[in-house]
Amino acid sequence: YFAGCDSWLFDLAVTVNETDLSNPDQANHTWLANVTGTAGTDVIDMSGNTALLSDAIKTEMASSKRGVYVDGGSGNDVITGTGYADNFRNGSGSSKIDGGAQDSDSRTNNKDRFDIQLGTKAEVDAVQVLKSDDPAYEWMVTYGLGSTQKDYLRNIEGVSIFSNDGGSRWVPLAIEVNVVDPESPDLLNQSHF
Repeated sequence: YFAGCDSWLFDLAVTVNETDLSNPDQANHTWLANVTGTAGTDVIDMSGNTALLSDAIKTEMASSKRGVYVDGGSGNDVITGTGYADNFRNGSGSSKIDGGAQDSDSRTNNKDRFDIQLGTKAEVDAVQVLKSDDPAYEWMVTYGLGSTQKDYLRNIEGVSIFSNDGGSRWVPLAIEVNVVDPESPDLLNQSHF
């Protein structure tokens, strides 16, 4: 409750839980912070010098190239990720998600990923990832089965779709390119070109 205001404010703040950098195990964490949106419409901007993260986390992010996990909650959110590998999740509502710049390391999880968790395999099968009808975004996710929900994506390298009953799909949105070391003594046996 704010002085001079006649109404109470509920569930209006985005929640940020940062990794404890003093914990020696933190180096094994995929993300440096978990960000949770509200049940309403949020604007969550994790890019650049965001006020949502401490200076210590931003410094560790630049050093380790690890990003954040953002669960927008429900609502028609606008979310922008960090310059590193982030994961995004959205509940009900049509959101616009920008993975942000990509300056990640070569770890397995070095992609910006959009996660969709649904109830059944049939719902997983109904999801489509299409060329966006909004020119500001590259991709559009539709949910089929009579749903009007659409999520818009840009700078996202893949979509992971899974259900509570074991259905799952991976939809790649970018091709990974690995640089071959020209000084390698065994160029003929390099697995990635």
